[in-house]
Amino acid sequence: MNNLIAKYPKPYISLLDGIVMGGGAGVSIHGSFRVATEKSIFAMPECGIGLFVDIGAAYFLSRLPGEMGMYLALTGQRLKGVELKESTLATHYLPSNRLPELEQALQGLGSKAGEHSAVHHLITSFEEKDMPPHQSDLLLHLPEMNACFNQDNVEAIHASLKELDNEWSQATLKLMNGGSPTSQKICFRHVKAARNMSLAKVLEEDYRLLHHMCHISNDFVEGIRAKLIEKDNNARWNPATVDEVTDDMVSAYFRRLKPSEELQLEETTQHLHSRL
Repeated sequence: MNNLIAKYPKPYISLLDGIVMGGGAGVSIHGSFRVATEKSIFAMPECGIGLFVDIGAAYFLSRLPGEMGMYLALTGQRLKGVELKESTLATHYLPSNRLPELEQALQGLGSKAGEHSAVHHLITSFEEKDMPPHQSDLLLHLPEMNACFNQDNVEAIHASLKELDNEWSQATLKLMNGGSPTSQKICFRHVKAARNMSLAKVLEEDYRLLHHMCHISNDFVEGIRAKLIEKDNNARWNPATVDEVTDDMVSAYFRRLKPSEELQLEETTQHLHSRL
């Protein structure tokens, strides 16, 4: 479905007026127009439950400014409100109370509602009528993201954050220390590779990774237990540290399946305005 959304020929408009996580990100961020509001909350927190950034997220995260996508993938950090537009995950930003008026205006486009240029002009005209929101601190931290996350491996990211040793790096390291070391290394390789992959190929890799994660590791089960069932937030990851997760262990999750088990998708011609 995510692949179909991305190549859908008509304007696909998502109103991100609340939580945009996991599957919710998949059915919205791959579309051509994404309107954020002050109520928007985005995250891909899969490392925290022993999974990986699925639903094709490696594709759009790898195309965010600098190393922001890698930062979001490995930490599960939340973006709120205008931060979604600053990151380019959203194409537009409006106050939540303007959405009903926008919906009426979109319906009033008639046959032009099928034209990307007409929809873009309409949403932009709404955006221009409002006072621009105050800039967040997100982009102010981009140099730190670039310095710490532009590394050859996850261990180097941890070391760089420790060396920086400021309020931002300490908070970032705390987020990473709560996630599955195996998941972090899988996400790192996945997002890196996705920079040179089509969405269809990323989704095929997602399918492959999920298959292996259900058969090789117990971290996903343990993460669900710790975060969602018993809620003790004390997951016992195995291996327990990134240093113990070897390259061979990570490579096992990327092994191709039997030809009859592989997911095969058509290549996508995308209509995303802000990321291409």
